[in-house]
Amino acid sequence: MDRDSFRAFWGSRSSLRRFKDGRIVESVVWTKGGVEGVREACEVAIGSHVDGVDRESVGFVHHDLSTVLPQANSASITARRAAERLGNALRSLDGIPLDVAEVAFAGEILLGTSVLGGGPRETRYRPVSNLILSFETSPEWPKNLEGIRASMGAFYVAISKSLMKGGFDAVSTKTHVEVEADGFFFIVMLRYDTIVAFLPEELRETQIWTTVRQPRLHKALRRVCGEDESAAFQETCRIAKHWLSSHWMGNHFCDELVEMLVARFFFSPDSQPHGRIPGSSSAAFAAFLSLLANFPWEVAPLVVVFDDDDTVHEKAEKAFRSLPSRSSAPPMIVSTPGDVLGKSFSPLYKRGPERVVLKRIAAVASAALGRFVNGFDNAGDEPLSPKALFRESSKAKFDAQIMLREECVPTLSAGIDAKNRQRRALRNGPLGSRVTSPNLLNVLVGANPTDELVRRLESLFGHVAVFFHNKNGGTQVGVVWRPRSIRSKKLTLTGLPFSRPAIPEGGHESDKATEIVFDKKYAMYAMRKLGGDLVLEIDVRT
Repeated sequence: MDRDSFRAFWGSRSSLRRFKDGRIVESVVWTKGGVEGVREACEVAIGSHVDGVDRESVGFVHHDLSTVLPQANSASITARRAAERLGNALRSLDGIPLDVAEVAFAGEILLGTSVLGGGPRETRYRPVSNLILSFETSPEWPKNLEGIRASMGAFYVAISKSLMKGGFDAVSTKTHVEVEADGFFFIVMLRYDTIVAFLPEELRETQIWTTVRQPRLHKALRRVCGEDESAAFQETCRIAKHWLSSHWMGNHFCDELVEMLVARFFFSPDSQPHGRIPGSSSAAFAAFLSLLANFPWEVAPLVVVFDDDDTVHEKAEKAFRSLPSRSSAPPMIVSTPGDVLGKSFSPLYKRGPERVVLKRIAAVASAALGRFVNGFDNAGDEPLSPKALFRESSKAKFDAQIMLREECVPTLSAGIDAKNRQRRALRNGPLGSRVTSPNLLNVLVGANPTDELVRRLESLFGHVAVFFHNKNGGTQVGVVWRPRSIRSKKLTLTGLPFSRPAIPEGGHESDKATEIVFDKKYAMYAMRKLGGDLVLEIDVRT
């Protein structure tokens, strides 16, 4: 806007002012700052340029979504300083025959996108960041998997000893080193790409993700992170993760997937209707909801370009057209450089949503977007409370709910309607206190009993059910049966896990069965036993 247009718009409120950098420009001074300053500016602009409307008749609706977050994000800068100190120590290791070529990082704590803020807390369950160490190339590495793993184990012992000499608390295992630095916890792993060729197929992708793709995405995302911990990108990521979890679907989205969805609006401003980077977390969150609700996931990939490779769009579209069938790629394809079909975020690896989840989240996002843009609750006459967008919406849509003991949920206070209960130690079940922890300072690094229960449920029962859970304060796990998977099947030696012989209609148990049917009651019993002391009861919908 030129000087004359600016003065014509603001009228007598506009005046020439000289700034510290020497510029002399037209400007308007407001008596209030922050949200109140925006309110004042809107009232003046509308009152001056809309006929028949004065300032007193202008209503103002503002959603400060940061109020739904359980705590301030005050840890990312200190976490990065701790990571840098640890990285410097690793670059100057003693007793290691190879020089360090690169130190890479990955983790939401370092990005400042953790819902819980990520600071050191008085709890046994601590968030963890990854640190990937690459050595210089050497022809002395063994030529088989056992030898490579043995060499890595020896390196981890040497790294642990060197770090302890430098004043760090460190413990080595066969697969990594756990380190505490300034109250933050890190997992140090070695990157040796040749090992991928020797790994079983089911382990290859995990190795590539952990040591290559995850650090690369972290490095790219650091470019859109502001130095201010409340910057729009970080705050939007925290709000988006909290929203997904509040609707019981956070366990279907890995941290990096949510961060890439949000980062698209910051990497590619042209994806926004106005062609600009979002100026606030509220604007970015509205764009996030719109993306989930309206993007045509079935017919197109979502491309996120975070480097100077202008061919990513073309490569992604070509790869998408070349798919033998749509089902051969993830339901939500998020294309990035080096992974144009978004296979890293496949539900196969528990990093992205499957179709039934994507359908649910699109419906919930569409409803939330309407309320958010409208600014009023369902009744239409009361201003919308930000918390209303985050309250659970899917309780009645589950076949069963696994009720957890609230006092055993370490993130209970992070819920939208936060509760405070005295915590109780688990005696059995996932991460029960009877399990000896080899980790540092008697804490479970990077572990959470409720998340671990959901992972084990998905591992054992994922072929017959889909599980839903709120990672931030949730006290239930929702269960939805897969109709095709629990149908009766012909009796075979392999059969169907958790099944029983199907008794023909009008028959008796002594009759020979030719089919088997999934036994829900037996499966519910097994789930109850798996949860141990963490599970209070299971409520089955009749």
